[in-house]
This record gives sequence, structure tokens and C-alpha cells, in this order.
Amino acid sequence: MSGPPNPFDFSDFGSPASNPDSASSAGFGGGNFGGSPMDQRPPFDTFGDSNVGDTFGSAAPIGDSFGQATGLEPAHGQGLFAPEDIAGPPVLWAGIAGAAALIGLALALLGSSAFGIAVAGWVIAGPVAIGLLAVYTAFDTKQQTKPFYSQPAWTAYCYWVTLAVALAGVIVGALRIAYWAGTR
Repeated sequence: MSGPPNPFDFSDFGSPASNPDSASSAGFGGGNFGGSPMDQRPPFDTFGDSNVGDTFGSAAPIGDSFGQATGLEPAHGQGLFAPEDIAGPPVLWAGIAGAAALIGLALALLGSSAFGIAVAGWVIAGPVAIGLLAVYTAFDTKQQTKPFYSQPAWTAYCYWVTLAVALAGVIVGALRIAYWAGTR
């Protein structure tokens, strides 16, 4: 009884060559089919010796397959992309929303005796500040669709702090308005 077949037995596909030169002259599979494809390629030097022919041709300028410029050529003295090509969050809108939330909270805190100031604080801290945060989110989402986007970690904290201050302004303004309505 014989053991399991040898997975490395390729005797059905041709006789093994006794030297490396006979393998290339015999062709693929022991038959002569025009020689080995390895015989038809140009010589290649691993270490880049200039005496051997250039395998890949000379260096071509940056372009597409047809030699047309792609617009990705680096400017003189720069890398492939300039820092202004990297998109980021619209911090101006976050700052405006934060300022509106702070102003609304301050007005709501000062509006203990005046109904109009409490309402102004509630409106600025509520619909205005939260609406500005929505504009910030919409512009930030648009920026995130660009090829290169980098968001600093502090912008997420600013977003949540602005939202918390706006919520505090809405609550304080609503309590001041309710206090005013309850005492009249």
C-alpha cells in the first residue's frame, strides 16, 4: 500500500531539467513552444547599473496615459498638494454661533426684570445660535466631501460647548419669561 500522493510531484507535466539552461530551451511543459517568456525580456539589473538597458523607459512628466497634463503637476518648490488644498471645518461659523449663544445667555441672565430682554436672550440663544450651528454643520459636511479634509480635535469640543451654552441660554430665558408671566 502506498502513502498519500506527493503534492510536489510534477512528473506528469514533463521531465525535470538537469541544468537551468535546458529548461529555457525546452520551453513550457517540456515541449518547445518558442522558448520561455523569460528569454524574450530585456536584461534587468537589480542595482540600477547603467550598462544594462532601461527596462521602464525614461522618466516621463506627470500626465495621464496619453501624455496629456492632468493638472496635478507640482508647483515650483512645492509638493504635489499645497496646504491650502486641505479642507477644514468652517471655524468662522462655529465662532459666530458660540458668540450668539453667549450673548443670548447673558441677555437671559440680565432679563430678570425686563420681559423684552429675557425674550431677546431666549431668541438669540435658541433659534439664532442653534440655526448658526446648523449652518456650521452644513458647511462642515460640504468640506468633508473634499478629497483632503483635516478636522482639529478642538472643533468638536467647541461645537458641544456652544450647544451647551445655547441650551443654558434657552433654559434661563424660558425660566425668566415664565417668572415674568407668573408674577403679572
